[in-house]
Amino acid sequence: MNSALVLLTALATTSITGCAAAATTTVDGKICSADSFAAPFAATDPCDGEAVVTAALAAVFDYRPGEQADQRDAARTARPLLTPALAQQAESSAQAWGPVTAAQWQRWRADHTPVHTSVTVSRDDHPPDTVTAFARVAVVEIEAPDTTPITFPVYATLSRTAPTTGWFLSGLRVQA
Repeated sequence: MNSALVLLTALATTSITGCAAAATTTVDGKICSADSFAAPFAATDPCDGEAVVTAALAAVFDYRPGEQADQRDAARTARPLLTPALAQQAESSAQAWGPVTAAQWQRWRADHTPVHTSVTVSRDDHPPDTVTAFARVAVVEIEAPDTTPITFPVYATLSRTAPTTGWFLSGLRVQA
């Protein structure tokens, strides 16, 4: 049987049956069959780099000062989407990742201010994707009542161990 036909049949079967593992093609034509992320990220396709970078950054910067002690708590919610090394780095760095000061956080916390975060992946130039590396610039916007929206670019990198495994956020750099 023709290998292209087998590939199309596998994709069609996966799409129709909706199996628990995500299935998309990668840049080299191999099938990504990574297990789905756990809740609350179950709807994020682990094989779709843009979906993972969007969900991961939205979680890292999803500030809820009324519920979270500081930005590290927000970053902890993103753990399922982070590499172990980045998750560990977040413990000491998350408070410096975004342009929200500790004083601003404490004002929001004291006032129970609702904060809304949105993430948009930029269409700017980026390094070429490889089967195990993916880099994008995203724009994060944090909005709270009675404040000017805070908008900043984030340079994000994703990695995976093989073309058939899912993506994880492995690095981020906020441009001030």
